[in-house]
Amino acid sequence: MSLSITGLGLVCAVGHDVVTGCAALRCGMSRPHPLDLRVASTGDEPGVESVVGHPLRGLSDGFVGLGLYGLLAEGAIRDLLAYSRLDPGDDRFWGDTGLYLCLSPARTP
Repeated sequence: MSLSITGLGLVCAVGHDVVTGCAALRCGMSRPHPLDLRVASTGDEPGVESVVGHPLRGLSDGFVGLGLYGLLAEGAIRDLLAYSRLDPGDDRFWGDTGLYLCLSPARTP
């Protein structure tokens, strides 16, 4: 069996398609932003502080958990179809397609 990559699809915080996302990641771009989540402060003074994350603004607003992953997968597959100019109705394509889900692990300090 031979393997060939005929297209890519990507949705990330720095690009909602494979071309802009890969270009932004390659140049080291990031978009950290305070999230609507507060945790106990770890500093000398008691209090709360905002959690900083990398939200996908305009695409994932209001979605969490499995709904968010489904939305991101749909966006990546739509990008795959557009980028590689594939016909979504072509059964031969889907019969030989392997999908690789890339999720980064949670980052802890």
